[in-house]
Amino acid sequence: MSQTHAGFKEFWEEEASRWSLANKNPLVGWYAEHMSDEQEGQLLFRGVPADTNLLALEYGCGPGRNIIKFRDRFARVDGVDISPTILAKLPSNLEESGVQVPNVWLTNGFEIPQVPDNTYDVVFSIICQQHITYRSWRLNLYKEFLRVLKPGGVFTFQMGYGPGHPISVDYFFDDLTPSAGHRDVRVEDAEVLKKDLEDSGFTNVSHILTVPNHDQHPQWIWVTCQRPVVG
Repeated sequence: MSQTHAGFKEFWEEEASRWSLANKNPLVGWYAEHMSDEQEGQLLFRGVPADTNLLALEYGCGPGRNIIKFRDRFARVDGVDISPTILAKLPSNLEESGVQVPNVWLTNGFEIPQVPDNTYDVVFSIICQQHITYRSWRLNLYKEFLRVLKPGGVFTFQMGYGPGHPISVDYFFDDLTPSAGHRDVRVEDAEVLKKDLEDSGFTNVSHILTVPNHDQHPQWIWVTCQRPVVG
């Protein structure tokens, strides 16, 4: 990992170092409020069959908030995160809620090589993609998500939408500077995001705009797309 990549990772490592069972807001932000938000799951998994045999993978799992929240929605929710510190703390958070620790993997921010091909029915990511300010990383991750999904599987995620976030960067921002870790990327044209997903191999791209949950973006965009069944 280059020095600039390391700077991005170090930002999230610092956030993870402050997280604890007694203070769950660092890194995640508004932990309890997101846990109680029923609309979150409805928006993420719209169009996904209510089948508890499905396997899901969360990119940007942090301390496992959504592994806990959606434990009854899927047969298992596995996780990926960039911070080894938060992955080391994840088991204690799951244990507190009586949830068995699933498969978890460390990412360098733009690849997930340890995650096996054709494995998941759903890949999801919330309050994570908007923090990946490097477009080239997001584009590479789309291809990775396509690879680990089963044919017909769904990739669903949330990002910030519209101008006005005080420390946001443009959608096309791709400057690997260490200070970019604390910034957000803003989507201002859903068609541009749709084209990136389609160029990466996804089909059936759709989106919904909502008000954000404790965020400075004027809106959130919730995107759902699918790995083709054939081809």
